[in-house]
Amino acid sequence: FFDPTLVNNFSPTAYQSFQITKKMLSDEVIAWIKSLPKVKIFRSCRFVHGMPPDSVDIYLSYQSKYELLNRMLEMEEKIAFIGHTHIQKVVKFNKKDMNISLTGFHNHKFKLDDKHKYIINAGSIGQPRSSNKKAKYVIYDLEEQIITTRYLDYDVDAAVKKIKDAGYPDRNARILKS
Repeated sequence: FFDPTLVNNFSPTAYQSFQITKKMLSDEVIAWIKSLPKVKIFRSCRFVHGMPPDSVDIYLSYQSKYELLNRMLEMEEKIAFIGHTHIQKVVKFNKKDMNISLTGFHNHKFKLDDKHKYIINAGSIGQPRSSNKKAKYVIYDLEEQIITTRYLDYDVDAAVKKIKDAGYPDRNARILKS
């Protein structure tokens, strides 16, 4: 998050947004953020911002099937939860036939099976990148092996006003209204 190599590779909008946000954070909060691991393993699930195994800045949407296959083979866990692209997606890998498939969440529940590995992009609470501008997240039921998607209405106009009032780039507000 505060790695100069990563920050210098941000788009102009992301860079400007980062600088504004950084000024709003206390030294204690910045220290806490810096102390966080790039990867969290919890109950046999991998959590990483970008792509497994540990990338914070690689986009799922830019990966070829060959690259996805390699990431799945590297990944020890059955499931990885990611973000970064802000678009809900499921990557499903069948090790038996070495097949990779990508899909969206076509309904609100997605049943996992033991024959596959998965990369789940949970979506975005704040800056959605799809035509559905609701806040998005997922719930994972470990026992039932079901991913449930949730979509929440929120006051987009109020969010746009706060973005503009804080001095963030106009693009951050336009994304919510487009």
